Amino acid sequence: MNLRQSHIEDLRVPVRRARVEVHTELERRSAVIFLAPDTAPEDVFDGTTPFFPAEEGGSVRLYARASVISVVVDDADACPIAAFASLTMLGVMQQRRSVAVHLRNGKVITGAIMSPSAFVRTLDLVNEPSKSLAVHAPGKVHYVAKAYVERIEELS
Repeated sequence: MNLRQSHIEDLRVPVRRARVEVHTELERRSAVIFLAPDTAPEDVFDGTTPFFPAEEGGSVRLYARASVISVVVDDADACPIAAFASLTMLGVMQQRRSVAVHLRNGKVITGAIMSPSAFVRTLDLVNEPSKSLAVHAPGKVHYVAKAYVERIEELS
């Protein structure tokens, strides 16, 4: 089967490129991950395949999802614009819960977990079925794999 360039273009899946830092037990690397439109970097943790691609310096590396502790993005890249705009239009205000997230490797991430309501307990937020937790720090969002969290402390 011969495919012409126009046929190949028709088969391409649209992707959004997101600049991130990928943190594993051994290292922290700057990379670009590929996301489907209207998805967020946290979806890296919820994928069903064992590996995902990331571009680093012009070459593609395949990361094992199970080895990734966190994916860190600039605050502006954290939430797709369409999702943010739709929440704002609906009048959904996010409540900030200040926390210190202690990881199994001894590192601590301090920031805030966002809640759609002041009446939702932090325990309920972190027990949602997603495999990651978004911790908002100044200028950054840390998407942390729940499997690597040792404990979470609420800060006043």
